[in-house]
Amino acid sequence: MKTRDHIRSSSQRRGIPEFPVMELIEGIPVYYRGYRQYLQGVSPKENVMGSGMLQSLITSAILVYLARQIAESEYWISTNESGLRIDGKTMLANDIAVFRRKDVPVKAIGKGYFTVPPIAVIEIDTKADPEIEQSMNYPSKKTQLLLDFGVQEVIWIFTDPRKIWLATPNKPWAVVEWDQEISIMGHSIQLDLFLREKGIIE
Repeated sequence: MKTRDHIRSSSQRRGIPEFPVMELIEGIPVYYRGYRQYLQGVSPKENVMGSGMLQSLITSAILVYLARQIAESEYWISTNESGLRIDGKTMLANDIAVFRRKDVPVKAIGKGYFTVPPIAVIEIDTKADPEIEQSMNYPSKKTQLLLDFGVQEVIWIFTDPRKIWLATPNKPWAVVEWDQEISIMGHSIQLDLFLREKGIIE
C-alpha cells in the first residue's frame, strides 16, 4: 500500500498532483475526501473523485447559465476540475473558471495547467479531506490564494448548509443565503429560485 509520504513525493516529482492528491497548496498536498478508503482498497478511485448528483447538476446549470450570459468570443469557460498552476508549490483545481480569451491564446492551449489567473472562479462544495480542510481552513486559504493570484471574483456554493461565499479583491467577503440575489460576472441570479426552476431542488 502506498504511504502518504510516497504519494507526496511522487506528485511533486511529476510536477502536477497525482491522485489521490487533489491539489497542492504552498507545497502541502490536499487529498481527496475519502482517499484513505481508496488506499485501503475499500473504495475505487471513481467513487473518491466523482461529484455527487446535486453538485454536478448545480455545476452544469451554472455553466449553461454563464455560457448564455457572456460573450463566447471573449471568454473561455473551463470546468471539470480545471487545473490552475500558481507556482511550483501551488496547483489548484476549479469547478468552473472563466478566462479571457486574450489571456489564453490558441497557441498556449495544451495538456498542462492554466498558468494565468481566471477572472472568475466558482466552486461547489469541497472534495478535500476533512482533516486537511480543517487544519488549513481550506476554503478560505484557497480563496485568498486565488485573489492574490489575480482572480477578480471567487464564489463558493455550499449545499449543506445552503450558503454562498462571495469574495473579491480588497473588499470584505460576504456570506449569504441561497435565496439572496448575487452577481456572477455582473449578471444577477437568485440561486434558490434558479435551481428550483431547473428542477434541481424542490
